[in-house]
Amino acid sequence: MFNSRRGGSGPVSMASSTHRRNSSEDMEVRRRCAMVLNNDLDADLVMFDDTVSCLSDPHVFAPPGTPQEDVSDDETNVDSDDVISTPDSDGLNLPQRAAEQAEQLMRKVLDEAEQAEQLVLKVLEEAWKVCHFSSLPQWLQDNDFLHRGHRPPLPSFSACFRSIFRIHTETGNIWTHLLGCLWFLGIAIYFLSQPSDYLQWQEKLVFATFFAGAILCMGMSFTYHTVSCHSEQVGKLFSKFDYCGIALLIIGSFVPWLYYGFYCSFQPKLVYLSVVIVLGVAAVVVSLWDKFGTPKYRPLRAGTL
Repeated sequence: MFNSRRGGSGPVSMASSTHRRNSSEDMEVRRRCAMVLNNDLDADLVMFDDTVSCLSDPHVFAPPGTPQEDVSDDETNVDSDDVISTPDSDGLNLPQRAAEQAEQLMRKVLDEAEQAEQLVLKVLEEAWKVCHFSSLPQWLQDNDFLHRGHRPPLPSFSACFRSIFRIHTETGNIWTHLLGCLWFLGIAIYFLSQPSDYLQWQEKLVFATFFAGAILCMGMSFTYHTVSCHSEQVGKLFSKFDYCGIALLIIGSFVPWLYYGFYCSFQPKLVYLSVVIVLGVAAVVVSLWDKFGTPKYRPLRAGTL
């Protein structure tokens, strides 16, 4: 019986001892793993603490040799105002740079608009057609007896001078006065270039006055009829010059026949010449009056009153 109990307890005791040995080994392994994990965790915590301390220390990223007392705590506290006013690489802060960019954009837009306007004006200059009297602006409606063939307003002087080669209501006025101006200019050069033994200087002066009045009258009239469709201001200005030229022609045309008509009578010649000059100057003054060039006073300008 003793043998049976001893023989039956042998395997059980061996199994229990094996189980205890395995448990102790497992505990040893767990202990070592815990130690390794604890060491790794402690190392990570140390590295994290070092990183946080570096980031919180303003002296870490200071340039080498920078004294610690020069780095203040205010420089590390960056708010939104400091970010907005921080200068960029060009030395300008953000508001100044934005204003500069807005100004450049506005300038570019204005340049583009000006170029577009020039293009439109160029197209209008090349493609204009004669129009009816009723289609004209009020400042161009001067002669209501001419119904068709009027020039529209031309926006440039070059377009006005190119219009002299086209047919419209001012073509006759332009060319007759232009050719007359060139004709009197040629005659004046020929006549005044004659030698003194053939023509005395007094006679040259008398005819020079006449030629000057004729050339000015024809030239101003040619210019007025050419640029009258440019704009209202230009039309009014050269209309005054046109009537001033007529007054100068009248004065100059009186000088030769008064000189030869009273050749031997100096006093009557001087009286008549003085009266002509006074009346001519009065005509020039009236011509510079703004209302004198309006359609209402056309009968007065034509001398039909």
